[in-house]
Amino acid sequence: MIAVKPGESEQEIIIGAHYDSGDEGQGVDDNASGVAVLLEVAGRIAGVQTPYTIRFIAFGSEENDLDGSYSYAYRMQAQEIKNTIAMVNLDSLAAGDITYVYSDEGDQSFLRDWVLDWAGENNVPLQTIRNADLTEDGEPFADYGAF
Repeated sequence: MIAVKPGESEQEIIIGAHYDSGDEGQGVDDNASGVAVLLEVAGRIAGVQTPYTIRFIAFGSEENDLDGSYSYAYRMQAQEIKNTIAMVNLDSLAAGDITYVYSDEGDQSFLRDWVLDWAGENNVPLQTIRNADLTEDGEPFADYGAF
């Protein structure tokens, strides 16, 4: 499933979640929680003017070596790649008692840092772990890796 919410510019933020699940928990956390948040966010901003175009994508086959997101990313045209400024991956959002936001460091962390600043200004308890290793044996373990 792909839904596009046009923004003021052609630059895009991809918001993704995968709808397949692993064997643990029958998919409630991984990843019905991510798909539910993806759908809720899409509904809430449908009528809101946004500075960027938002592309909502529900990927399949995340639990199968990220096949769905890699397939999507592989098919992106050069202009789509150029216009994509960030990818937000919604995965396993219902587990734990702390809400985290992660990203690469440096130039890649602008969106995470903006979200953390916004959360602080609005008393939303959100945390990060800087320089978190989001790989397993050097390979990304969620759909963000395709982007």
